[in-house]
Amino acid sequence: MYNFKKNAKLYIVEVAANGTALKQHSIEIYNDITASQTFDEQGYKRKTLHNLTDMHDYAVVNKANVANFSFTTPLLNITTVPIVLSLAREYSSGNLTSFDIYIQSDNITYKITECVIEAINFNIAMSSIITLSVSGTASKIAKFSGTIPAGTGGVFTPTPVTGPKYAYIDKISATIDSAALDSIASINMDLKNDVSWNGYTTINQAVAGTMMYPDSYVLQGRTLSGSITQFLTSANVDSSVDTSTSSPVIIKLYNTVDPTTTPTLEFNLPSTVFTRRLNFEELINRVYDFRLNSNTTTSTIKYKGA
Repeated sequence: MYNFKKNAKLYIVEVAANGTALKQHSIEIYNDITASQTFDEQGYKRKTLHNLTDMHDYAVVNKANVANFSFTTPLLNITTVPIVLSLAREYSSGNLTSFDIYIQSDNITYKITECVIEAINFNIAMSSIITLSVSGTASKIAKFSGTIPAGTGGVFTPTPVTGPKYAYIDKISATIDSAALDSIASINMDLKNDVSWNGYTTINQAVAGTMMYPDSYVLQGRTLSGSITQFLTSANVDSSVDTSTSSPVIIKLYNTVDPTTTPTLEFNLPSTVFTRRLNFEELINRVYDFRLNSNTTTSTIKYKGA
């Protein structure tokens, strides 16, 4: 039996510091899922004065490079913060929380160990659902046998709220330096975590002849950035300035079917560096490119107010 990517299912399992499974989450994904890991080859010369015909180098493979994964998932319309968003935005003691991913296809399951999310692109469009393009790195990819662990907290079942199954957006509000922007054409947002994996080659592992996998990482920094495209009209042609290094940017995305007035998704950047540029298309517009320019202890990305 072949294994088709379109049949793949993805599960995120939260883990404790000691590796114990805590809770399982079933993640709905599209067909763009990827996962890979390469290995480092060390070559040694064999040709010597005594062996002039030994032309082929001798190779040793005992070190794995950092694994990579990516997938796209729709943002669910639920009462709690989706696990993917929670894992990407929250960090404590200067580091991100790692987790395990299980990819299950027709007749095989792979486990991706010690995953960290390095980037999320928020795909936002009016009258459409929000999707998250997620990518990250991990310690190890290996075939898994057995049952995907439910963990001590069991299998998480999200509680839906009134309205569509997914986070559908039909209203967008955006302000720059407290000035509301009208005629918004599109919004793009990106969260990036600068993760560095520490050196993991040791004499003991090399002597033992085992494969050395990366096993520790540190969060070096993070960037929250985006852009707002605004159609030019007679009412807004002279509004705002072209640059700033301290202006707050607030973006709120609503589903008007939801009985509450709380935004489905909110980006609250208290101080940003931004530039404004013209973009000549069929409808002339201008684009505000911005990036968070301060450190804040409050959450800059809120889902339903949390």
